[in-house]
Amino acid sequence: MSEFVVRWLCVGGLGVLGFALGGLRSNGMVGWAVLGAWVGFWNACLRPVVLRFPVDSRSVVWWLLLALAVLNMIVFWRVTAMIPAFGSD
Repeated sequence: MSEFVVRWLCVGGLGVLGFALGGLRSNGMVGWAVLGAWVGFWNACLRPVVLRFPVDSRSVVWWLLLALAVLNMIVFWRVTAMIPAFGSD
């Protein structure tokens, strides 16, 4: 598998685990799989985009962390609107 697909699957799985530990509940495994694919895809796509910016090697980690934080904040904030099968406790 390519590096992108591996990153996509790993981040998607960790994202779903974070949602589950955070108290989000789903109606079934299909909802979790869709959510994992969605979160994993956008997080995996972000790294190559950030690495194209002309930043020095010391600040690339901080830019990547900032971009991931903003992206995940938006996704976590809007997850119940994006996928109606989800709800929080």
